[in-house]
Amino acid sequence: MYKKAKQYDNMIRLVTKFRKDLLKDTHQHLAQQLEMEGNLKQAEHHYIESGAWHYGVDMYRAHDMWEEALRVAKTNGTTKELAEIAIKVAENMGAEKGT
Repeated sequence: MYKKAKQYDNMIRLVTKFRKDLLKDTHQHLAQQLEMEGNLKQAEHHYIESGAWHYGVDMYRAHDMWEEALRVAKTNGTTKELAEIAIKVAENMGAEKGT
């Protein structure tokens, strides 16, 4: 009911209360659905809540939103993971700009 009405906060509230074991899967599913709909900011939120923030980074990379990918990696990842994303950003910019 809440899913069809796109009242995701209420949906998450109910899952948290009655089916806590499905909470991560629910966040993951919502993130994928929101990404397909083009609502990237909300998709990012649900990816992070599911513990799969790297999918948010991949989502932004697929949409050539490199600054957003770096922001998510910086906020949620380790220094090593951030460095890997930064290298990919530099490679995407081309040899001259990337250096």
